[in-house]
Parts: sequence; C-alpha cells; structure tokens
Amino acid sequence: MTTITKTIGTSSRDYSTIAAWEADLSNASVYSNNDDAVGVCYNDSAFNEAVTINGGNSIGGSASQNLNSRKLTVHDDSKHDGTAGTGARNVYTGSSNPVLTIAINNTTVEWLEYDCSGAGAASRQIVIVLTDVITGINVNNMIIHGLGNTTANSMGLAVQNGGGASNTRYIANNIIYDIVDSNTNNFGLFCTNNSGKSEIYNNTIHGTGTGTGDFGLYILNGNVILKNNISMASGGNDIQKSGSPTEEYNMTSDATATGTGAQASKTTANQFVSLTSGSEDFHIVEGSDAIDNGVDLGTTGNSNIDINGRDRDAEGDIWDIGAHEFVAEATAGAAFLLFVDV
Repeated sequence: MTTITKTIGTSSRDYSTIAAWEADLSNASVYSNNDDAVGVCYNDSAFNEAVTINGGNSIGGSASQNLNSRKLTVHDDSKHDGTAGTGARNVYTGSSNPVLTIAINNTTVEWLEYDCSGAGAASRQIVIVLTDVITGINVNNMIIHGLGNTTANSMGLAVQNGGGASNTRYIANNIIYDIVDSNTNNFGLFCTNNSGKSEIYNNTIHGTGTGTGDFGLYILNGNVILKNNISMASGGNDIQKSGSPTEEYNMTSDATATGTGAQASKTTANQFVSLTSGSEDFHIVEGSDAIDNGVDLGTTGNSNIDINGRDRDAEGDIWDIGAHEFVAEATAGAAFLLFVDV
C-alpha cells in the first residue's frame, strides 16, 4: 500500500484540472492495488469544471486491482480562511448537474470552495453523494454557495439514500449558503429517505430561499445523526425532518432545533461576522449563542477540525456549534511594577 500524491493546478502541476486527475485514477502506470490516491489542489487560478469521482476500481482493467481510497484536498498554502475567494476554488459557469458527484466508496473531498453563482440553469445540485456510496465518505471543510436560475429543486449538498445503519458517511465543518432560486424549492443540506445513515456534524447553513418550501437542513431519514449544526434564515424551516433522526446541540433562527442542547429561535444577526451579500463571513462572533454550547465529538468524522483548521479535540476546546470554533484574542495585561523600599 502506497500513498500516491499528485498536484492539481495551472502552475506546472501534475494535472491542470480535477477531471484530469480523476481520469487517471484507474491508470496502472500510476497506481497499484491498495494504493491511496491523493489529489492536492492549488490556488493557481479558479477551476471551472463539473467532475464525477468514480475511478480507482479495476486498475488497468483488472477487477482485482483497486485503490484503497481517494482524496481530493487542498495544499496548506491554498486553503481558504473560512470565507469565499480566499483559497482553491471551483467557480463553475457551466450547466452540468451535479457539479461534483461522489460516486464511489472510500472518498474524501475537503477544503475546496464551490461557487455556482454563475452556473447555468441545469446546475441545481452542487455536491452530491450517490445512493450506493455508503462507506468511507467524508465531505469536510468545504464552502458551498451560489446558484444560477435552476430548473428544479436546488441543493447545496445532497446525500442520497442507500445502505443502512452501519454506513460510514460524514459531513462535517462545511459552510453552505446562498442556495436561493425563486423558481424552485431550495435546500442547504438534503438527506433523502430510506435507511442509509449519514452523520452531519458542525456545519453552518444560512440563507436558503424565502419561500415556505425552502429549508436549511432537510432530513428524511431516521438513521441520520445531526449534532452541532447551525441552520438559519431559511424561508421555510431551518430544520425539516421526518423519521426521528438523532438531533442534539443544533441552533436555528426558528423553533425547529429540538433535542438535548438545542439553541432555538436565536437572532441570526447576532451570530456571524458579516451577512452582507457578496462579502459573507460565517465565522461566529463574540457573544454568539453558538459559543461553548456544542457537544464534544472527539475526532469522529474529522469533526474536530474546524473551518480554520483548528483542532478542537487537541486544543481541549469546549465545543461551539457550527463550522467555526471561536477563540478569543489574547489581550496583553497592563504592566505592573513593584517597588520595594529596603
């Protein structure tokens, strides 16, 4: 088993596009059985592409040669700072749907920004995890926002039904906002029905439409686990659910956060650095109702790594709700001199 790392970008990298990296995942001249494939994106220039990740099985045409895992990530120097436009990003202007499809098990996608504010009408789902993708799935530390004039229900991040209670699918520390189209129903994070488990931790969702059919977190599955999520400013319910999912320590601007530790009916304007359109900043501010009101999840699903890369677990933090762990700036104490008469 070997980790094979390839760079992706337009400044003398191994690949100039994410699609080109993905297309090589079954290439026997690059990978062997049980290798871990890592694609590292750089902020050389904005990507503009729709990609399905499904390679790495039957390497070189041999059914017994498969990747152990695949990861699409971002170089440390190209990670966003929790706000749009600050790191490696896909600014999509095409019309494919979905824009990013995770179609194979044992896949991680992390640290990219997906901006679809200029996408065509057909692009109504930005990131999607398909039905039979149920094992070793991680979607972490993403910024997902913006939609064009879509033709059907719009979704920032969708997880389709599939599998059962033993699934290992983790959606953690993502910021999803501005999923708005007046012609359709809008969903920030959508989990479809049936029995497939997904674990939804420490995400921040804001601004999903103004109509009664627009929802922040939309959960139709009793095996879904929702903890430490912020969902605010939806036209309909901030959290819409059926099937009695596990729900704890979530925060909403309406009354739909329920269960242990719920922070319901909180004022959206009191929580974040900026809600100004085009310069949104969903880091929580001092005095936010999210601070110290989450539950400690340890390292489950990488939920410990916040949107700035802070390790809540290693730092011994009292967990906040949402993608950002607030840390007060240290202030220098006043100088103190002691004079002793001897």
